[in-house]
Amino acid sequence: MTDIKISQDKILMKTSFEFKEAEITYSYRSSGKSLSYSIDYIDVPNKPTRTLSDKYSIFRNIGVAALIIGLALSLQEYFRTGGLHDMMFLHIGAFCMLMYYVSEVKMSIFDTHLGGIIVLKDKNHDLILKNIYERVNIALKDKYAFVDFDASVKQEENKFRFLLDEGVISLEEYNHFIKTLNEESDLDSPETIQ
Repeated sequence: MTDIKISQDKILMKTSFEFKEAEITYSYRSSGKSLSYSIDYIDVPNKPTRTLSDKYSIFRNIGVAALIIGLALSLQEYFRTGGLHDMMFLHIGAFCMLMYYVSEVKMSIFDTHLGGIIVLKDKNHDLILKNIYERVNIALKDKYAFVDFDASVKQEENKFRFLLDEGVISLEEYNHFIKTLNEESDLDSPETIQ
């Protein structure tokens, strides 16, 4: 597969994915937080571990602060002059609170030992998930899709069942591996699946 780079940018969050031959380089940047690392595909789940929905709390925090300041200034102005003239902070506060309520961000998260890989739900979401799925499955197949005669029959059966359940190998491949185990083993052998 060819190398590909995909970026995402949603309000205050930025993610970047560089899909290389054997690893993915991932970076994440948000207000006050950033991280970047490379990880082998074999160490990434081929499906999201969880999904999450979040709002930008910075809008809420600024909005509440602006509303409090605006209210205090407005009350001071009212008691001093008898009218309300400068309501800029109240407008800023109201705008920020509105942004907070409409700024929901949905994301898929792949939990790894280096941290979570966040994929924002935008126009590139499905393309990124597809690349992760395909590349992780290729890595799993390269590393595990063979009969290891040093392992027990049960271990091999479990390994091939896992690969089948994850979509890494087809039913035909699974049956081929199980048949090979049956032929090479004198122990109770697993049966193929129809």
